[in-house]
Amino acid sequence: MNTYKEKNFTTYLNDLRIDYVLRRLVKDKKIRSYKLTAIAEELGYNNVQAFSTAFKKKTGTTHSIYIKEIEKTTTH
Repeated sequence: MNTYKEKNFTTYLNDLRIDYVLRRLVKDKKIRSYKLTAIAEELGYNNVQAFSTAFKKKTGTTHSIYIKEIEKTTTH
């Protein structure tokens, strides 16, 4: 994993999970209303903090700010 993807397994898995939820957040308005705990659990995270950390590392922002930006761009 380290050689082919140039990242360790944990980072690779977190990237896949976050990429998946980013696509869902853009496409599915319903998931944007889910509580953070529900999203974290659906993605297989053990706790909200782990999800929030991975989300911010990948996107550079928090989940709530990301959703607000989506809402702004989809309503205009």
